[in-house]
Amino acid sequence: MKRKLPFLLAVVLTAVTACGPVRYSTDFNLKSVDEYAFVEPFAHIIYYNERNNPQYDADLSGDAADVLRDVIESERYPFTRAIAMDYDGSDAAVSRWLDSFANMNVSRAGRLRVPESLVKKIKKSGHRYGIVFYSFGHIQSAEGRRLEEMERAAVRMIEKIADKIADRKKKSNPTYIPRTEPYNNSIYYAIIDSQTGELVDLALNNTFFYSNPVDPSDVRENLASLLKDLM
Repeated sequence: MKRKLPFLLAVVLTAVTACGPVRYSTDFNLKSVDEYAFVEPFAHIIYYNERNNPQYDADLSGDAADVLRDVIESERYPFTRAIAMDYDGSDAAVSRWLDSFANMNVSRAGRLRVPESLVKKIKKSGHRYGIVFYSFGHIQSAEGRRLEEMERAAVRMIEKIADKIADRKKKSNPTYIPRTEPYNNSIYYAIIDSQTGELVDLALNNTFFYSNPVDPSDVRENLASLLKDLM
């Protein structure tokens, strides 16, 4: 799975602070479903290059989605085998729908209409309820990390020199440089009722925000926390 359109989420990704799982839901009973139709996961990963410029990376996004799918399928979750999706083609509306969750308050998610193609695929599986996962995060290159560290060291040196020249008794506030973590990852799941065509539950877990989106162990830990209320 790869994306063609680089919808950059860098500002969102670096601005979110770690917190507990956030949930939107109707009065849907999470534990009332014996088995969910499992829709192929979707991922959107930003790569910070050697100049620390953020850009959408199709290969990393595909890898992150594959890791997410593999981890889920290796666990004993009440899901079917993955329903194939064409997120670059016929199912592009679904990828845009999932992308929109990263740019909005989760409590408003119910206002978004579930793409018809997603509802149809869940219904075709023979299950009323379907679940789809969305991973978004970033990975910083080693060169970008070194550049960031050099910039911070240069700023600290300039401030020390300025303080000595001015002979200040009280030092000024340090210059702020936005910090980019080596990687981060947040994971959503959305549950759709194919009978009504509605989103009945959406949960985000960024408690493990500083986790690697392509590291199976990090993804497994993130998922375990996210799904503890579902199982």
